[in-house]
Amino acid sequence: DAGEKQRIISKNYAAYEINVEGGYLSVYHGTDGSGGFNNLKYLVGDLRDGKWHHVAATFDNSNTIVKLYIDGKYVANEISAVDFINNSNDLSIGYRSAGSGPFDYMDGDIALASVWRSVLTGAEIRESLFYDWTTISASSIDQTGCVAWYQFDEGEGTSVSDMSGSGNTGTIENASWSTGGTWTAGGTLSSSAGNLYIGNRG
Repeated sequence: DAGEKQRIISKNYAAYEINVEGGYLSVYHGTDGSGGFNNLKYLVGDLRDGKWHHVAATFDNSNTIVKLYIDGKYVANEISAVDFINNSNDLSIGYRSAGSGPFDYMDGDIALASVWRSVLTGAEIRESLFYDWTTISASSIDQTGCVAWYQFDEGEGTSVSDMSGSGNTGTIENASWSTGGTWTAGGTLSSSAGNLYIGNRG
């Protein structure tokens, strides 16, 4: 990133949100269900190295801990209550639906995104690093805990299927397909043109 906050996935900072900002990977999450929030940051440096990276965050209110993983490695945690604010904002990938500024967008490629209602273990996160939906469905991981899974295989059109079966079809706005069916959020930080946005409009 270029020093500004770029959203990887967002439901609102008082619900849950993962960003890159100024060399840090950051996770924001609700704490009391009514707008209170905490954030966890981990210094990663510049991830623009021409390689794919996997980012995951788990929110475990039962054990009051938030964990952050990069490329399957457990790198940071925060001891905190977890209680997401209940809001009507769309789930956004590569964008923050509640934002309107040029830095609410991500400038980068996203190949897969998923949301789970269950807390995955570190072993499950590492196992599933390179899984598509077919592979994870055949694995020992309980995929019934997955409420949204987007792998951007369509290659055309303005909809992205939710492979989890939950029916959360994504709507694509202001973006273009990249080579090989991988979704790309192109453009620059100073312009919303060409950036990826996906939300459940149903």
